[in-house]
Parts: sequence; C-alpha cells; structure tokens
Amino acid sequence: MQQSCTQCGTAFEITDAERAFYDAASPVIAGKKFPLPAPELCPSCRYQQRLTWRNERTFYRRVSNATGKELISIFSADKEWPLVYEQSFWWSDQWNPKDYGRSFDFSQPFFEQWAALFRSVPQIALNNQQSENCEFTNQSQCNKDSYMLFCCNGSRDCMYCMWAQTATNCVECSYIGKGELCFEILNGSNCYQCTSSRNLENCSDVHFSKNCIGCMSCIGCVNMHNKRHCYFNEQLSEEEYERRIRDARLHTWSGRQAMQDRAELFFRDFPHKYYVGSNIEQSTGDYLMRVKDTSNSFNCRDNERVSHSQDVWRARNCRDLTETVENDFSYSLEGCGPTVQSHFCMKLMDLSFGLYCSHCNFSKHLFGCVSLNHGQYCILNKQYTKEEYEDLVPRIIEHMQATHEWGKHFPTQYSPFAYNETVAQEYFPLTKEEVLARGWKWRDQTDEMPNVDKIIPAAQLPDSIDDIPDDILNWAIECEVTKRPFKIIKQELEFYRTMKLPVPRLHPDERYRRRMALRNPRKLWDRE
Repeated sequence: MQQSCTQCGTAFEITDAERAFYDAASPVIAGKKFPLPAPELCPSCRYQQRLTWRNERTFYRRVSNATGKELISIFSADKEWPLVYEQSFWWSDQWNPKDYGRSFDFSQPFFEQWAALFRSVPQIALNNQQSENCEFTNQSQCNKDSYMLFCCNGSRDCMYCMWAQTATNCVECSYIGKGELCFEILNGSNCYQCTSSRNLENCSDVHFSKNCIGCMSCIGCVNMHNKRHCYFNEQLSEEEYERRIRDARLHTWSGRQAMQDRAELFFRDFPHKYYVGSNIEQSTGDYLMRVKDTSNSFNCRDNERVSHSQDVWRARNCRDLTETVENDFSYSLEGCGPTVQSHFCMKLMDLSFGLYCSHCNFSKHLFGCVSLNHGQYCILNKQYTKEEYEDLVPRIIEHMQATHEWGKHFPTQYSPFAYNETVAQEYFPLTKEEVLARGWKWRDQTDEMPNVDKIIPAAQLPDSIDDIPDDILNWAIECEVTKRPFKIIKQELEFYRTMKLPVPRLHPDERYRRRMALRNPRKLWDRE
C-alpha cells in the first residue's frame, strides 16, 4: 500500500506486516474493536513529531510552583504553563492529579481538551528519579555523583554523557555501556581507559580507533580484533609502541588534534560494514544487537517484530517507538517504560491498556490522562467505574474518528517546548523561519553568564594539562567555534588530570554535536 506523507509529501509504503500489526494492536473495549488507521505521515515525520515533545538537554533555573524552592528544570520560568514541581514533591502524596480531572465535552476536539488538561496539571521539573547528587541530569535514573547526563542509567561519577549505561568515571561519551575511565567514546561496550574512539567492544587502553573488538593498547587502529600494541594497524613491540605514544604528546591539545586528524584520514582507506551491530535476523537499521524481524530501526537491542523505532530495548510486536524499554503490542510511544497494548503515550512507566496518556505510572485502563500514578479506569484524570469507562471510551474514540484525530500522535503545536529546545532540532534541523511557518514555537536562546573572575578565549589556554592551574575553576572559557562561555567544574578537572587529557576548548554542546556527527544519520539507502 503506497501512501503520500501529508507533511513532507514523501511517498512511503505500508507493508502487509504493518497492516497486520495495526489490526492486531487495535484496542478492544467492551468487546468492540477500534481499528488503528494507517498513518498519514511517513516514518521520518512521525519520528520528528514524537521528538518535538522531548527536551533532553536544554536546562533553565526556576522555582517550584509547589514550594518556591529554586531548581533546575527543562521548563523555562517565562513559560505561561505548565506548573512545575521538584521531583520529591511531584512523586509525593501532597497533591492529587485527580483534582484536575474533567468531563469529556463531545462538542470539542479531543486534542484541545487534552491540551487544556496538560496545561493545568503540574509537571515534573526533571526526569532523574532514584539518583543522588545528579542535579543536572535528565531522562535518566539510578545515577550517582554525575553532571550533565542525558538518557543514562546506573552510572556513577560521569559527566557530559548521553546514553551511558552502568558507566563509571566516563566523560564526553555517547552510547556507552559498562565503560570505565573513558573519554570521547561513541558506541562502546565493556571498555576501560579508552579515549577518542568509536564502535569499541571489550577494549582497554585503545585510543583514536574505530571498529575494534577485544583490543588492548592500540592507537589509530580500524577493524582490528584481539590485537595488542598496534599503531595504525601496524604491529609493534611493546617498547616501540610506548615510544611512539610518548612522541605523540597526547597530554597536549595540539598532540591530540594532530592524532585525531591523522586517524580520520587513515579510516577512509578501509571498508565499512553496512551497519553497526551484531546478531540480527531479517532486520534493517543501524546499531542493532540481538534483533529479529525488525526494520528501519536504530540503536535497538533485544527486539522482535519492531519497525520504525529508535533507542528501544526489549520490545515485541511494536511500531513507532522512541526511547522505550519493555514494550508489547504498543504503538507511537516516546520515553516510556514497560507498556502493554498502549498507544500514543509519552514519558510513563508500567502502563497497560493506556491511550493518549502522558507522565502516568503504574496504571492501567487510562484514556487521555496526565501525571496520574496508580490509576485505573480514568478519563482526562477523572475517575470512573469499569462499566462507565467501557461505555464512555468507545464513544470518545468514535468522536475522534469523526474529528479525524483517532490514530494520530499528539500534535506538535501543543508541545510545551519550542522546536529548538527539543531533540527534533538535532535530528531534523530547521531554521526559525521554517519552524514558525509550520505554526510551531521557536525560542531565541541566550546563555546565562557564569559568575566567574574572568572569561578567557580557548586559544589562550595552556597546551598541556600539566600547565593548567587550579584557578581555571574560577574562569569561564570562550568556545573557539560558538564563542559561548563554559566552565570547568572541579570533578571534571580532576578527571582530565588523572587521564592526562588537555582541557577542552569547545562548548559542551559543540563537543556533543561533533561527536554525534561521526554517526551515520538515522536513514537507510539502497546500494550495492
């Protein structure tokens, strides 16, 4: 079945397998089945739409609307809505989300009513539950003594990392699992004391390398397995290897830049595997591990019969998932933990048979609810009996079918975030003019000026970490590229000294952008 995207005009195919999924996953309420319609947007536009509700990295200072406490939040203080509570208060029983419940009005579209509820119910400042000393972390949990982590879990003493899982003492890493003392690693697993490399597995003391497995004490290597003391794929003695490392002066900024430039040129002479990952069966995508019958999906693990999904672990029979774990027969989710037969939901945990919900946890049989925990048979946060729920929900779905809303994700115009505050700008960059032309929001960003003794241009920093004074903690550094100021914190400086690494000269956002640019885009091509 060929379809034309109503947003970008791209032609896309809806396969027989997808049509079978829409049929199998269609909700059944009081014995009546409500078919999920075929999507009108192409997979890329659907992914973009989900991301417009996801602010991971843009932080603001504001006060809690509950206690007046100063806090860090993904919601800026100048937003007209929503109300924002600190994490401890939001999870407490000192307020009741059902107090905001309302009856459904059949004279109005569903999305307008849901948006009005969303604007009234308090939101959590950051999603960083079960964490300790992690004030500047978001979409993360179970971390400790860490700073500027995003989508990380079970990590400790880490800084400026994205998607770090059970990592320790890692800095500037993205998509790393079980790493320790690592720096600038992109896609690493079980790595120790590795730096400035990507696609490493079971490696230690490996630097400026790519696509290496089981290697030790290597530098500038590519496509190497189970090697030791190799220098740009050349086998050396231990003594010669150590001599070349000393000559490279990797404790200096200039030395590391020269080595990085040489490595990138060296990589170009080698073949590249058509995807990154292993143990896949009848699947297409990139950064895949242990997946079966999975198509057009990226950074996914332990999935079966999943399509058009990103950053998904342990899903079965699902479509259109983004940043989820443990999902069954679910569709169009973003930032969700375990779900069963739940569709069009965002940022929730342990929801069964939920439709159009956000920030709801440990619940089942919910429709259009916001910030509701341990709920059952609720519609727009209003409590009903089982019989009332099963009578009203089918009528609401039929109303949504008539208003052409059923089967669509939450529209971008209702998102509390400006487009350039969200991850959508990272994967689908647009200009301010393009965003406003679509009727979406844009925010002109300005950096908060650090309270420092002085601002020093990055070019004036000492070349060697050995010459960096303690007083740098009282300075701000002006990024060489963006001219944005940034600070070095004490924990970060101690890491650089321990690892013999020079102080960075680029703003953390620019470092992240460059690291992620080393990954292929989340797009597939047909080729020989």
